[in-house]
Amino acid sequence: MTPAEAKISPYQLPKDKYQAPPTSFRERLKFIGPGIVVTASIVGSGELIATTTLGARAGFIALWAILLSCLLKVILQLEMGRMTITTGKPTLAFWDMLPGPRLVANWAVWCWGILLCVKFIQFGGIVGGCGQSLMIPFPGLGLTTAALMVMIAVILILVFGRYDFIEKITGLFVFLFVVFTVGVAIMTLFTPWAFSLKDVLSGLTFRLPPEIAFYALGAFGITGIGGDEIVMYSYWCVEKGYSALTGPADKSPEWYDRARGWIRVMYLDAVIAMVIYTVATIAFYILGASILHGMEKIPAGMELVKTLAHMYVEPLGPWALYVVAIGGFIVLFSTLISWTAANQRIVADFLTRLKLIDLENYTHLNTVIIISGIALPIVYTLIALVWKAPAFLVFIGGWGTALILLVIIFGALYHRYRLLDKELRPSIFYDLYLIVGSLAIALVIVYTVIRLLD
Repeated sequence: MTPAEAKISPYQLPKDKYQAPPTSFRERLKFIGPGIVVTASIVGSGELIATTTLGARAGFIALWAILLSCLLKVILQLEMGRMTITTGKPTLAFWDMLPGPRLVANWAVWCWGILLCVKFIQFGGIVGGCGQSLMIPFPGLGLTTAALMVMIAVILILVFGRYDFIEKITGLFVFLFVVFTVGVAIMTLFTPWAFSLKDVLSGLTFRLPPEIAFYALGAFGITGIGGDEIVMYSYWCVEKGYSALTGPADKSPEWYDRARGWIRVMYLDAVIAMVIYTVATIAFYILGASILHGMEKIPAGMELVKTLAHMYVEPLGPWALYVVAIGGFIVLFSTLISWTAANQRIVADFLTRLKLIDLENYTHLNTVIIISGIALPIVYTLIALVWKAPAFLVFIGGWGTALILLVIIFGALYHRYRLLDKELRPSIFYDLYLIVGSLAIALVIVYTVIRLLD
């Protein structure tokens, strides 16, 4: 890359950078990546903390909410990815065009600003979880020292790292920990904590006791692909180059062919990610529902990681405590990296919507990425040190993430039925999936809130 090319913001659409999309499955695999980065942010707080804690509190009865979370929200991800490829706009730029009231920026953009503040609370919980993981192999560390070490490491990686580096390390970490957890879940069948088909079927009855409604909605928000990850996904699609490779929408036959081809690549990327996080989610939930619920141990407070470790220690033995400490740290740390890296871009877009900077200006974009790469981890760490309840902080973030899904549903339906070019209309099955999935997501949110108020 030449110095001139390096100073071109990826959020521009150069007229001469488009590329014909790959046509074979094997070639398409070479261009996947955004979904893997997003999955890395899911497995940390969503699966390791929220899913297992819900399972520990509810047993198998809330399994239906977890499955719906994984299987429904991906359609919103696909629609936002389609929007980004065909328009070149990331999510907040698109939301700024939605109908409704404005105060400098669109109401939907302000909704994201509110969610961002809530997510700071959630990621304070993730820093706390990372710190607790470090304190197991290094018991001499206090939480303050451990959290500061995590903060400094995140800042160094984000300030000096690049997308391809983030993509590789998060993908490797997620794969290894998911494989390990799935293996442990299978081993549970040969222990006193074995679960049965009856247990699984009991979790598909759509019942929800009021006492677990708070945790169910929090887990629904951040398991599978959460609302914030759906927003993030469009930025990683831009960073990966899907929009630039499609090129500006000149409506030529060649452009339509490129758009369809890169949309297929994006579909493959999202579906592979969905398979990974669905398998991971089920495995984590089973461990929480079978072992932690059976032992009546609830992950909370400064014992969060040690309590979670019982899911692995019971089937494998005491030595697994240190494996969990290392694996838990890796997964939570990769969540911090991938989520913050995405939000460096989203913060820049948010400031653009407020007319404070220009996202397409490389200098502006790079400045915000550097500053936010330092500021965001500092904010998380302060919250972690003030509020030492990592699991509860994660569930607060889950509530905000669940509610932002309502804004995403509105944006997805508006794009599909008011803005999408007729030449790029999807199949009838896709439309049914989008409509039914959107309605089901909204109903789950409403139903859970009602149960909480009972």
